Amino acid sequence: MTYFNRTGDTAIARAIDKEWKRRVEKAHKDNKREVTQTESLEKDKQDIWRQYGTTLLGLVITPAFYFAFQLGDGDMLLLRQDAAEAIIKSDKILGTETHSLSREEAWKKALSSVGHMPDEKGALAFMIATDGFSNSYSDEAAFLQACKEYYTAIQEHGINAVSNNLKNWLDETSENGSGDDITVMFAVVDKEKGKRG
Repeated sequence: MTYFNRTGDTAIARAIDKEWKRRVEKAHKDNKREVTQTESLEKDKQDIWRQYGTTLLGLVITPAFYFAFQLGDGDMLLLRQDAAEAIIKSDKILGTETHSLSREEAWKKALSSVGHMPDEKGALAFMIATDGFSNSYSDEAAFLQACKEYYTAIQEHGINAVSNNLKNWLDETSENGSGDDITVMFAVVDKEKGKRG
């Protein structure tokens, strides 16, 4: 945990940024795609990166702490009985623009958070969602209420039941909301039972 708090978040962001760009350039070359040139007749790497632009959400969960990493839009939350709270306050940009790995020194726009695992009875759930989910609700309160309802469904019916119905629920949310594609992931941690799902 100390590593993440001191320099780990920056080191991880730099490493992800560098590796993503290396892989994008290799895939572009391997697929024999056109490479534009700059005014100085060098390969225009930024043009290549823009063609593959992406955002990124990541979460590491240990028995003692969690580490969350985000570049661009989306939401990461900690869900528990009667509560849903963001573990990273997303760096929202007005309109549809967002930070992306396709930008020069993208790692500088990465956000991270390190937190102790709550010491409480009952199961916790971490939720990662693309921005199409939160954008489908009229305001933050409605979004958080929906997240709490997913937590309740997991507690009452189990993660498998939620998983089996998730695609249909998300399709309906998108159709009635933002119209954007939605991806959601859950990680359930039950300290009492010693289980993760």
